[in-house]
Amino acid sequence: MRILSILAVLILMASPMMGEQPNTLYRASVVTLVGGGVADVVSSVGMIEINPLARGMGGRFDIRKGISLKAGVVGGILLMQKLIPGKRKFWTKVNFSVGGFWGGVAVRNVVIR
Repeated sequence: MRILSILAVLILMASPMMGEQPNTLYRASVVTLVGGGVADVVSSVGMIEINPLARGMGGRFDIRKGISLKAGVVGGILLMQKLIPGKRKFWTKVNFSVGGFWGGVAVRNVVIR
């Protein structure tokens, strides 16, 4: 249930970007950005966390801090895209890069578990 809530919040954050008639590649990049963030958060639950901003007591991943951090980053990236709309190609690359990085971190988390 908690995972679905995380996914719903991040998708809702991305939904304003979908109303502008963007091209299909850009839409896919936004989905990658959001999906990568969700995958990273979900795969980090219960593990030792390196990032001090997402670390709770005992050095483990804190779900509240982690969701807040990811939502803030995703929200900031999407806000910048809204404020600087003429750089669609650039933002597509940013979305794929950040989402792909987070996806890679999620794969690593699952492998070392």
